[in-house]
Amino acid sequence: MSVTAVEDARVYPARWTAIYALGVMMFASLLSFLDRGILNSVVPAIEHDLLISDTQISILQGFSFTIFYSVMSQPFGYAADRINRVRLIALGIFGWSLMTVLTGLANSYPELLVTRMGVGIGEATLMPASASLIADYFAPQQRGRAYGTFTSATFMGGGLASIVCGAILHSLQGQDHVSLPIFGSVAVWQSLFIFIGVPGLVLALVMLTVPEPKRVAAGKTGPATARSIMRYVGAHRAAFASIWGLYLLVAFVAFGVFPWAATMMVRKFHLTMAGANLWVGPTQILAGLAGCVLCGVLGDRWTAKGLRGGKLRLPVVSSTFIIPTLLIFTLSNSPAISIVGLALYAIFNALAYASATAIIQDMVPAQLRGRTTALWYLVTAIGNGAGPLATAAITDYVFHDPASLNYAILVMAVPAVIGSLAISVWAIPCYDRARAAAAAINEQNQ
Repeated sequence: MSVTAVEDARVYPARWTAIYALGVMMFASLLSFLDRGILNSVVPAIEHDLLISDTQISILQGFSFTIFYSVMSQPFGYAADRINRVRLIALGIFGWSLMTVLTGLANSYPELLVTRMGVGIGEATLMPASASLIADYFAPQQRGRAYGTFTSATFMGGGLASIVCGAILHSLQGQDHVSLPIFGSVAVWQSLFIFIGVPGLVLALVMLTVPEPKRVAAGKTGPATARSIMRYVGAHRAAFASIWGLYLLVAFVAFGVFPWAATMMVRKFHLTMAGANLWVGPTQILAGLAGCVLCGVLGDRWTAKGLRGGKLRLPVVSSTFIIPTLLIFTLSNSPAISIVGLALYAIFNALAYASATAIIQDMVPAQLRGRTTALWYLVTAIGNGAGPLATAAITDYVFHDPASLNYAILVMAVPAVIGSLAISVWAIPCYDRARAAAAAINEQNQ
């Protein structure tokens, strides 16, 4: 009996309860990426005020956040398999929102580093707990679309950051500082962090209204232990190594492109930062949403048909088309054509990126979901941190010219995309074997 047949016999929460829970978690994810994306929208202002380089900015965009995000996702993943997941997420939302507000009060590079680390710690609660919750809210044949919808917040948050910041920067054009109640006089870029951070403090309370579903799939074995996880991962090491390697490269490219997209538009086409953000933001939202929807529909359809590789076919398709889209984005002499290239890249990136959580969930027994998701984030955090740093380092130390940022993006991305295509094709049989093993274990646990 397959895992789908086993889990179809279970009683899942009511449809509207599941949709409400997914909506709140999606909004939390949107807000988390909105908090991350603000920094990318005000790079020139921060570099000017704090006298720092592209490489130093890239550390704020990447490793200062991802190191703590990935490390703390391990104990939070452990907690997600044992304690109330809704309360865990609510605590995380409050924590990262508070640190975002404090980012708006930072006046030095070290202070920015510390607050970005704090944002990473808070956001580390969200993904392991949300992945586990979604698996207990939705039956297997609905999970591809549920995870795709949830992941769409990634692109919406980053895009909204560009739109909101672009609109505020445009409205405050010519001003260096603004006066805010309670906070006093702050730089315009600092005010953006405060504006975005405060709503999260309210969302933490809203999260507490989400019902905690029954852990329908823990089975007879109970929550996972570190030993059981390592034993299972070791037995399927080829599948996990290839999938983790694949999504490390997908994240590397995504985080090497999106954080620098608006800045590249400024340097290549001499736009204002406000204008560039208003180009990039809607593009990232609409194209990212389209890719996520397509990911969910195709992934569920291919899985239902029993096609070899199932959802893993998505990154194969994605990697095949990404290089041409990046060539259009970085080499076009027209901002309109360049933004079309970015839109196409966002669609194909989402096609792969949004499939990751569903693929990981398919590969593991139900009682290992929270911590294996956390392990995945630990591995892909390397890509999240290295992507923006690689683009900046190539700009600063290879081309020695900020105006060559578009070429740096290509140099960063092309080898990684070729690698991701090769890995995704090779990984298909390994992934299929892991899926079958997980289905068998879930059946035994009934």
